[in-house]
Amino acid sequence: MNGHPHRVAFVGDDRLAYPASRRRFQPGESLAFDEAYRLAHLPLVAPGHPAAIREVPGQSYRDGRYPEWRHALVAPVDWPQLAASPAFQALEDEMGRASFAGKIAWRLGRQRRSVLHATLASGLAADRVADCAAALSPVLAGMGRLRMRLGGPLVGNRNWGRIYLPAYPALVDGEDAFAKMQDAIGAGRSGFYGVGYWHLTDPLDAREAADLSAILDRWQSDVVAELDLTAVVLHATRDDLVLSGRPLATIFAGSGRVELHPPEK
Repeated sequence: MNGHPHRVAFVGDDRLAYPASRRRFQPGESLAFDEAYRLAHLPLVAPGHPAAIREVPGQSYRDGRYPEWRHALVAPVDWPQLAASPAFQALEDEMGRASFAGKIAWRLGRQRRSVLHATLASGLAADRVADCAAALSPVLAGMGRLRMRLGGPLVGNRNWGRIYLPAYPALVDGEDAFAKMQDAIGAGRSGFYGVGYWHLTDPLDAREAADLSAILDRWQSDVVAELDLTAVVLHATRDDLVLSGRPLATIFAGSGRVELHPPEK
């Protein structure tokens, strides 16, 4: 890629939204769940939790799910590659030994390994899926081999209860590869490609929040993994954790080949 097939440069923080999105914990501060997390995620993370919001007038969520399919473009995370990364293994071990480890939904995390992804564009119309796939085909064909880097974990400025691994796309001809894909389908450039990996079942008290903050600070500048990105996917889901998700089209890097997936019966 770019004349150096084995040397990949990645987009840096200076061109992405992560620095502005990182939540900074103050001394003595706890971590309470915000309404967004309590409505969209907590009912799925910890069904029946007293803090979960079952529904809100004017929104279609009910117990974390919605009746209509929603469509998005995502960059899948290759779980075997991620699991094989020594840095990721060390981070998982540290999270598993933390004071708040008992408040992480580990079983849910294992359940979601096959659907881990960074969202590139959401809210796509169902009747645009085929057009989006066709528009992405020449873009992916021109990019060649693709990789992405996962950085140290962060808590964002919404969905307090999700701990993300921020994805850093490769630079292609000096540009953000993910942004070029967003441009191809007419989506806005987001600069935020977080992989929602850990989910909390309960708020954190001040000591637990301080421990989490220390981990976030320690890992902030580290590379957790570098992964091959063989394709991007247009998918449909009826929940924000993609437990109900199904692929609609796969667009392969290098060739630009489009594979359409038949609807489930």
